[in-house]
Amino acid sequence: MVEKCANPECSASFHTLRDGRVFVIEVEDDSPDHAQPRHPRYFWLCKACCRTLYVVADEREGGKVAPHRCIHLGESSTVHPKTGRSA
Repeated sequence: MVEKCANPECSASFHTLRDGRVFVIEVEDDSPDHAQPRHPRYFWLCKACCRTLYVVADEREGGKVAPHRCIHLGESSTVHPKTGRSA
C-alpha cells in the first residue's frame, strides 16, 4: 500500500489518486517460496513532485526517484513517459 510520496525529501501523504501520479514497476522476486518471479511494485509521487520527477526502475530497491531530464535524455528508458509504467 502506498502511504506517502516516493520522493524521500517530501512528506506528502497519499489520500487520492487525483493528488499525484502512481508508477508501477515490475520487480523480480528471487526468493524460492514465491510462485511468480516478477510482481508489480507501486510508487506514488504527489502533485508537486510529479511535475519534475519520475520513478524509474532500480535493481536494489525496485524503484527510485529521478528528474524528468533523465527520461528525456535517455539515461533511463525503464518507464514509459506518458503512462508511468515500466517498459
